[in-house]
Amino acid sequence: MHHIAIMKKSWGLTRKILTGEKRIESRWYKSRCPPWDKNRYAEDDGIERDKIPYFFSRFRDKNYCILIFLKNPQEVKPFDIDKAGYGAMAAWMVAENLDRIKRLIT
Repeated sequence: MHHIAIMKKSWGLTRKILTGEKRIESRWYKSRCPPWDKNRYAEDDGIERDKIPYFFSRFRDKNYCILIFLKNPQEVKPFDIDKAGYGAMAAWMVAENLDRIKRLIT
């Protein structure tokens, strides 16, 4: 099973994953949704203390948080994702076959 996290490059967190500063990824939800009950917990989400108020304001109305360990991260060639069946707002997807959702950027 593959977990695909959709991330905003502008937040600068993808770089922190590769340097090891960010060891977990989080997703915040108002209700339970996949990948609920499919993830593990860690201790560091890569958010600097001075940015906690910003992220708190973004997620203060959420009731659930899913955290997943990031182990042995590797840079991959960027690709577009076909979210058909997952919803346009999907921020985290679980797929058995990456080739079915992956579209290479040319």
